[in-house]
Amino acid sequence: MSAFFWATIFHGLQYLVIVAIFHVKDQSDLPNNERGALYHAAHFYLFSLALGYGLFYCWPYAFVLVGFGLAESVLLVAVAINIHHFIVDAHIWRMGSSGGNRFSIAT
Repeated sequence: MSAFFWATIFHGLQYLVIVAIFHVKDQSDLPNNERGALYHAAHFYLFSLALGYGLFYCWPYAFVLVGFGLAESVLLVAVAINIHHFIVDAHIWRMGSSGGNRFSIAT
């Protein structure tokens, strides 16, 4: 069971790093950018931390308020996040074959 836990943690970190690289590159390329890459990376990770807190801690309680139990609410959030992950994965892999992905994840 520990292997599944650590695989999930590192898979999430992998995605955060990939998205952070895209974010920093996109923000740095803006014509009115006056900030460095470190600022954009820190801003991205602080926003991700706040979003993660909202998703994993606050959102389940929204389901509880409409009548679900806490266990079911946590599972509903996990399902929604996994469906989103599935859609994002499909987009990333499709980008690699079209040349639109700067990392060329799929060759």
